[in-house]
Amino acid sequence: MKLEFLALASLVGLLASQISIAGSTDGLNLLIITSKSGHPYIGVINSYFESYSPGNTGADCRNTLLNVADVEYASTAHKIQPNLNFEVAKNKKQRAQLSGSLRSFRDKFHPTGFDAALIIDARAGYLHLVGVSADQSKKVYTSSLPLTSLGSADRVKQAMCESLVRLPVLTEP
Repeated sequence: MKLEFLALASLVGLLASQISIAGSTDGLNLLIITSKSGHPYIGVINSYFESYSPGNTGADCRNTLLNVADVEYASTAHKIQPNLNFEVAKNKKQRAQLSGSLRSFRDKFHPTGFDAALIIDARAGYLHLVGVSADQSKKVYTSSLPLTSLGSADRVKQAMCESLVRLPVLTEP
């Protein structure tokens, strides 16, 4: 009887894990995507995440704590269009495709997909950061930072907060 119960419980757990939406209850699972023009500035984003520590007041975004569990940089292995740009904030079709790809992505490190993507694009003297949720019904959050301000850790933190802090952590149903 106990063995049958354990087998049934394992089967239910396995099935439930296959129908999860995306993400982690520990914080955002974030995919970083850079446009060709944004790629030279990836070091600024790296520096931010190297100094980031969840729960640290340095990650405070004006009375809201930014909670990022995992950051990964897009590659061809993700099968997600690698050269997205700032236009995804305005293009509903592109945004729907990206959200679907984030939600459905699976590998051994991300068994429930990504919660969101941060798109990095540069144009007209600004670094544009676009936060896109895997839930396409959620708002897209953007911020722009003058390229001349990239040396200011506080300005970079503020721009990162504006594009990420309100993105939801998606959990299993």
